Amino acid sequence: MTPFQAVLTLAGLSRGDAARLLRAREDSINKWRAERGDAPEGVMRDLKALIVRQERAARIILEQGAESRLPIFMSFMEPDIGWPSHGAWAAMAARVAAGSPPPGLPPPGRGAWKAAVARA
Repeated sequence: MTPFQAVLTLAGLSRGDAARLLRAREDSINKWRAERGDAPEGVMRDLKALIVRQERAARIILEQGAESRLPIFMSFMEPDIGWPSHGAWAAMAARVAAGSPPPGLPPPGRGAWKAAVARA
């Protein structure tokens, strides 16, 4: 596994998602995944910035849940919450799920995570 593939996986991005987010051609994404060339420094920086944002949003959600002493609710992604793809949102949600009690499922658009995304 290349460093690019590892970071891409951690960010929750598919090849198509990565191509759109990084404004790169899909064949470049495939090349960087398959060890036929190193990903440019700017590409790695952009992916790492997304991961930092995911971690920050998850931390905010977990902190809000601890402060309120209420269960942390996760919901399906809404198109307007600011993540570049469903996979990127799911990677953030996985961080929340790993750090919290079993999640509930509120009506879409509700929960601490929406405010956290806006602040992340």
